[in-house]
Amino acid sequence: VGTLIHYADDELLRNVVFLSPSWLTRVLATIITTRHTYVKNGILEHQHLRQIWREPEFPPALHQTLLALLEKFDLTACRSSSQLLTAENFYEGSSLVPSLLPE
Repeated sequence: VGTLIHYADDELLRNVVFLSPSWLTRVLATIITTRHTYVKNGILEHQHLRQIWREPEFPPALHQTLLALLEKFDLTACRSSSQLLTAENFYEGSSLVPSLLPE
């Protein structure tokens, strides 16, 4: 028995289904962990997602969707207007990671 979460009102997430909860947990942990130095002073530059989420486990085509999921769980907050970030300029944006803000 598991949990099904569906975001019907979210354009990026409405067609996403996760079959492996452990994989989803790894996605969430990759950003909030201190094992990497890509989040500086609580700011994650989207260009670093290519190094954090590597293929084949995390294909680049999923990066924007995965970050939207992190926002839904309130683990990150996009610093740019979501309407300004498109698939073409997604890697130019940045997100706030509140759990990694300095004291």
